[in-house]
Amino acid sequence: MNLKDKIRAYLHLIRIHGAFLEPMYIITGALILGARDFSSLFILFLIGVMFHIYVYVLNEYIDVEVDSKSPELQNKPLVSGAISKKNALIISITGCICVFVLATIFFPSPLPILCISLAVASYGIYDIFGNKKIPLFAEFIGSWPYFFLFLFGVATVTTHFTMVVYLVGSLFFFKAFYGYVAESELKDVDHDHLIGGKTLAISLGVHVEDGRLILTRRYMACVYTTIGICFVLIMLLFFQPEINRWYSNIMILVIMVGLGIAIAVPTYKLLHISVFDRSKIKKYYVLGDTASIVLFYIILMPLLGVEIALFMILIPSIWYPAFNIVLYGKPLQPGV
Repeated sequence: MNLKDKIRAYLHLIRIHGAFLEPMYIITGALILGARDFSSLFILFLIGVMFHIYVYVLNEYIDVEVDSKSPELQNKPLVSGAISKKNALIISITGCICVFVLATIFFPSPLPILCISLAVASYGIYDIFGNKKIPLFAEFIGSWPYFFLFLFGVATVTTHFTMVVYLVGSLFFFKAFYGYVAESELKDVDHDHLIGGKTLAISLGVHVEDGRLILTRRYMACVYTTIGICFVLIMLLFFQPEINRWYSNIMILVIMVGLGIAIAVPTYKLLHISVFDRSKIKKYYVLGDTASIVLFYIILMPLLGVEIALFMILIPSIWYPAFNIVLYGKPLQPGV
């Protein structure tokens, strides 16, 4: 394997196309509390990237046997043998160490250290013990890290958590839960059952039969309930004093209806796929997720400022498709 292919394999392993996500959770926490120092925000960004490397490389390491059973995942670095499991474990551990080193040096107060420790521990538990092994509850365990990452960003600025902080943290939690159930588990449902996987989707009866994706009413009710909770949290955010005074009722209505449609359409398509197609599942999820990010940062404009909110919207809009094209040849369909 030449150097170019080796670099591509490692970028594939760390899922570089999604490495903006964890930093965004952390940085958002700091930004809504008024942090504007570039050097501090850059360190938070690095901590987020290191956290991303820790969790997703560990996930690849844990899931290699499962992934090897899917014909569509034979090109993944660990499945193909392009990178050894030993090297993957070293990379994951190194990422974890870097998270703690950076956090301890630059944000040594007890609360930030506690929050980042809970994020690391909860995702480690999810990856090692819960990922496709603990029936029903693994998704809850795996959603807590995003709540704690956000609180870590907040805690680097203040120890005073407002209602906005709790609402945004809760929104991140349920957004992560939705991501597991409606994308991660759905795209792997064709082979997870082969190793006795106990994901929530499988527990709710989702399966592939003769190439057809069978979605049960219980599963769809779970997904729609999660979306409903997210919309309730968004509405509560709109009516917080720090945000409400910036918007008129007409503006709120237009934003909610417009972006609500943008989220609802791909979600509806996602839940009405008749033939099992990993590419379509990932594509529809990304489209809906992108619309939700736009909605979220529009809501937070009163706290972030227009320029910063637009910048946070542009990060995933540029980063995600750019790295997908480089690694997988398609802007919305990563090979994971």
